[in-house]
Amino acid sequence: MGRRALGWTLVLTVLGSWCLAALAVVAGVAPAQAPGTRPLPEASGGPVVLVGIPGLTWDLVGDSTPTLHRLAEQGGSAALVLRGPDEVTCTADAWLTVGVGTRTDREALGCGVDATPVWDGAGAREPDLSALTAPARAAGTCVTTHGLTAEPGPGGPPVLDTDTAGLLARPALDPDCRIQLVAATAVYESDRSEMLADLDAALADLVDEVERRDGILVVSGMGQTATDARAQTLIVAPTSDGATPSLLTSGSARQAGLVQLVDLTPTLLQLAGFEPGTDDLPGAQVAEVQRQDDEPATAAADLADAVSDAHRLAPWTLGALAVILLPLVALGAAVRRWGPDHAPGLLTGSAWWSWPCRQAPSWPVSPRGGGPSSRGPRSSPSSSAPPASSRCSPEVCRAPRDPRWLRPPWSPPSPSSSWGSTRCGPPASGSSVSWGCNR
Repeated sequence: MGRRALGWTLVLTVLGSWCLAALAVVAGVAPAQAPGTRPLPEASGGPVVLVGIPGLTWDLVGDSTPTLHRLAEQGGSAALVLRGPDEVTCTADAWLTVGVGTRTDREALGCGVDATPVWDGAGAREPDLSALTAPARAAGTCVTTHGLTAEPGPGGPPVLDTDTAGLLARPALDPDCRIQLVAATAVYESDRSEMLADLDAALADLVDEVERRDGILVVSGMGQTATDARAQTLIVAPTSDGATPSLLTSGSARQAGLVQLVDLTPTLLQLAGFEPGTDDLPGAQVAEVQRQDDEPATAAADLADAVSDAHRLAPWTLGALAVILLPLVALGAAVRRWGPDHAPGLLTGSAWWSWPCRQAPSWPVSPRGGGPSSRGPRSSPSSSAPPASSRCSPEVCRAPRDPRWLRPPWSPPSPSSSWGSTRCGPPASGSSVSWGCNR
């Protein structure tokens, strides 16, 4: 492949990418700009309750879960991207991310069914919630948890028991704390049908209690329970009158229906009416999209599927492109290195090196051979041309070595020169050709 052909290939590739991106924007697959938003309403004196259900994805929200389905139809919906340091975000890492406001990774915890979610290496019983507790304490209130306190297990290390202390235990809300975190039992592939019914029934009782206190309920997926890093469910359900269903977004995601896990920390503070303790939080407050959608929950579920599929197919797509492109690049390099002389790149190089010998300067040469003379009449090209029998003598016309003769390869050849009319000849006294060919 010649240099010009390679350049045009790159140009067409970039232009084609721009065209595909424009088509994606027109089709609504990719956003052209951040959507217009309005802030979520604050809880008017009631609690802000976050229920974290590990493994909760949008395909589980439906007729079999009437409470979750009703909350999604009445409140705000979004696809939640955990996006932790690892490919899969564990349950403990997800809770710690909400507590400290930044992505957390503890490799020792693991994500399996039998993993022990120890909050730190010293065996702490409570997770680090400093990003929430500090602003709450400054506002004169507190943060309480239900099901996140680790108790000593049979083997000694602390373990969580969400079955007897979390959502399934139907905990009573603390009237003195504005922010309350409720842990739920993880949902796995093998027991979803039974566990979901129990979780949905317990969630219905919690919704009734939050409504009596005029609070706000946030239901979120809280960590992956499988090796597939799928997008999870986020539902913000204001229990006050006048709530309308809508899509949710955030300043960090900047796409309607998409929210990151790190956005939950500033969102909980905003819903409770607290000022963030620091401006260094990577997340942004979740907000409602101003554009009305007929079925926001369905749109959020579709977006979650698209994000999950793209995340799963990305390694395979990149691998396929590498398998296809690397041999092509190697083939192009081999052709350019060992290809025939008539390759475009080689022809360009030949024209480049023979350029000085194909020119017939029209100025006279100094008798001392020092270059063009400043005196004397200008000679015509015909008078300085050598005899036809002496053209292209290899002893005289060689590839010039002087850097002053080097010209860029993209310089066009002279219109008056051609491959069949090279003007060269033996050096002669006063000949302009000897200066042009031997400098």
